[in-house]
Amino acid sequence: MAEEEDTQDNTQADELEKIASGESDTKQDDKTASSLRKKRIIIVVAISLLIIIAGAGGFFYLSKTKSNHKEKLDNASQAVKTTLYIDLEDFIVNLNSSTSQPRFLKLSASIEVGSEIDKNQVIANMPKIRDSFQVYLRELRPDDLRGSQSLFRLREELLYRINKTIYPTVVKDILFNEIIVQ
Repeated sequence: MAEEEDTQDNTQADELEKIASGESDTKQDDKTASSLRKKRIIIVVAISLLIIIAGAGGFFYLSKTKSNHKEKLDNASQAVKTTLYIDLEDFIVNLNSSTSQPRFLKLSASIEVGSEIDKNQVIANMPKIRDSFQVYLRELRPDDLRGSQSLFRLREELLYRINKTIYPTVVKDILFNEIIVQ
C-alpha cells in the first residue's frame, strides 16, 4: 500500500510540475485536435467522392435512357414508312329493307397493311374478302348506317371479318373513301 501512495504522489507531483512549467495537457489537446481534423477531412473527402460517383452514375443512366428513346423513335418512323394502302373495288349492295322500295349502299374503301408481304396476301385473298364483306353488307338495314357511331361499328366489323379471313396476316385499318345510302 505504501508503494501505491508513492506512485500517486509521484503522478500528482508530475502534474504539478507540468502545470507550473506551462506544459499541462496542451500537447495532448493538440494531438487530439489534429486527429479530429484528419478524421473530418477524411469524412468530407469520402462524402464528396460518393456524391461524384452518384452523379456520374445518374448521368450514364440518363444518357442511356435517352439513346433508347431515340432508337424507339427511329423504329417508329420506320414503321410509319412501311404502311401500304390497297384500294378495294366499290361495293354496291341491296340493303335489308322492310319497305317495298329497294335501298342501296355504295361503299368505297381502302385497306391499310404494314408490309409488302401483307399486301400480297390481301391481294391473293381478295375474292374471299369481297365475299365476306358482301354477306355482311347485305344484312344491314338503312338504320344501321345512320350516324358516326354506326360507321365506327361498320369499320370494326369489316376489320374483324378481313382479319379473320386472311389470318395470320393482319390488316391495320379500313378507311372509308365513300359511303352512299340511297
